Amino acid sequence: MKRALKYLPLLILIACGSPKGNDSIKKAIDKKKVEKAKIDQQISDLEKKLSVPNDPAAPDENSKLVAVEQVKLQPFMHYIEVQGSLDGDNNVAVYPEAMGVVQEVYGKVGQKVVKGQELARLDDAAIREQVKGLESSLELTTTMFNKTQTLWDQKIGSEVQ
Repeated sequence: MKRALKYLPLLILIACGSPKGNDSIKKAIDKKKVEKAKIDQQISDLEKKLSVPNDPAAPDENSKLVAVEQVKLQPFMHYIEVQGSLDGDNNVAVYPEAMGVVQEVYGKVGQKVVKGQELARLDDAAIREQVKGLESSLELTTTMFNKTQTLWDQKIGSEVQ
């Protein structure tokens, strides 16, 4: 009972609302209902347009826009840029048999070469001098061998010689 008395002033205020406030709320509700009816009508009209079967002007979900262009004679240029690396099957490293300064180069980059082909000429003056010295030494050694052989054939000389 005490609880009911506690809320009594609040109930009296709610029950004593002014009639003017209720009228304006009712008018606003009526206005919104009219707007809702117009929007519902527009929605139903649009749905009818979408659902018309066999309409050639109706958009299809798989349809695409098509344009026509005049064909002109012009050069066809198409380029492809590719990056990569090239590794040959028969790569060869070339090293000289002797040291020297390169005097002439007979081969060019990218040129096809065969085994035994001369690719460059080195300055070989120092090597030629060494060869001459070795030839002299060989000649002396050959002469000494022949003389010793002759003495051995005659059974002259010692085993140490």
